[in-house]
Amino acid sequence: MLSDPIGAIVIGLYIMYTWAKRGIGLVAHISGKSATPELLSKLTYIAFTHDDRVLHVDTVRAYAVSERYFVELDLHLPKRMRLKEAHDIGESLQIKLEQVPEVEVRCFLARYQDGWLELVAHLGC
Repeated sequence: MLSDPIGAIVIGLYIMYTWAKRGIGLVAHISGKSATPELLSKLTYIAFTHDDRVLHVDTVRAYAVSERYFVELDLHLPKRMRLKEAHDIGESLQIKLEQVPEVEVRCFLARYQDGWLELVAHLGC
């Protein structure tokens, strides 16, 4: 007689436990947790070695937006570089970064100012 209610309680508690465990694990991902130093190093290396005209990688940020990471990076390019060349570097870098499994990329917006190319991946563009 009591086996049905006890079984239902045990199953309910198990479901609550597994959902809570999964939910706690995802809180860090939906709250913008920073990427690991290894991933940041990997992204920096990819950006710096992407093109010989990249003089410096100033800033690399990657933070969780789901189970993948949203990436922002600033490249320092030669000041006399033509806008089209800078854009082509950014576009080809975007394609390369999209191949990294941990990166969530849907669209890139680029801003050019005094030789700086800032690439910002924005979701839902």
